[in-house]
Amino acid sequence: MQKAHAVVRAIGSDRIGIVEGLTTVVENFSCNIEESKMAVLGGEFAVMMLVSGDGQAIESLLSCKFTGSAFTGLQIDVIRTDEAPSGRTGVPYLIETVSLDSPGIVHTVTSLLAREQINVEELETDSSSAPFTGSPMFTMRIRVNLKGPKQAAGLKESLQQLGYDRDIDIRFRSLASVNTQ
Repeated sequence: MQKAHAVVRAIGSDRIGIVEGLTTVVENFSCNIEESKMAVLGGEFAVMMLVSGDGQAIESLLSCKFTGSAFTGLQIDVIRTDEAPSGRTGVPYLIETVSLDSPGIVHTVTSLLAREQINVEELETDSSSAPFTGSPMFTMRIRVNLKGPKQAAGLKESLQQLGYDRDIDIRFRSLASVNTQ
């Protein structure tokens, strides 16, 4: 029996029970959650889950209406997706930035990655206040896969120059020997 895959996406006002409601539906359709990302941003809660199951289970999940009080006010959709790659090619790297918060940091770094033809696998940002001064600080973590040491060396050099130009502390390291789960 071949597995089929779908992505469940939901967003709405944060409250207790959203995850429980969504995972109940996934389980009731005999599907398995393979990967997920969930976060509260402001007062909103966002969920993305890659689920798998046999073809009939995924078909049933695709047609689910998500009714009931657990789903009130949520925008939910389920879309079919291809099977996840069995193994990503290349070496995983992590780019971490820390700086005073200012507009354009995400755009500047991701523009550099796009110019270098590097795909963003994961990106997470956060804003906080610096200890003692209370200055607004911005952090970002980006996971990418690189083809080899030559590409990594070129990216490292470009990131160092960008950090210097924009006054951003940028750390760049391989995750090849680190468990990223």
